[in-house]
Amino acid sequence: MKTYTIYQLPTENEATFMGLDFVERNNIMPTKADYKKVYTGEIENDADLDKIYMIFNTGRRPEGYKGRSLSISDVVEMDGKFNYCDDFGWEEITL
Repeated sequence: MKTYTIYQLPTENEATFMGLDFVERNNIMPTKADYKKVYTGEIENDADLDKIYMIFNTGRRPEGYKGRSLSISDVVEMDGKFNYCDDFGWEEITL
């Protein structure tokens, strides 16, 4: 099993639900301090970010999950990397 953590921006943050290109172009890239950790869990070693997306966007979310559906601008930390949920897919970022 491997551990992952989901971070979400508050809805009032101007970067919430915005793609990475937009936030970079408009110089509004959030920092780690802007994000709220909403869940830490474990998943099978062969699972990827898309599997996590399916669980937290369209699937049955685990008990104890306090966030909204996984969406654009959310970040998943897994394997020591921060991954931005973008318009289409994921982009590794420094957070």
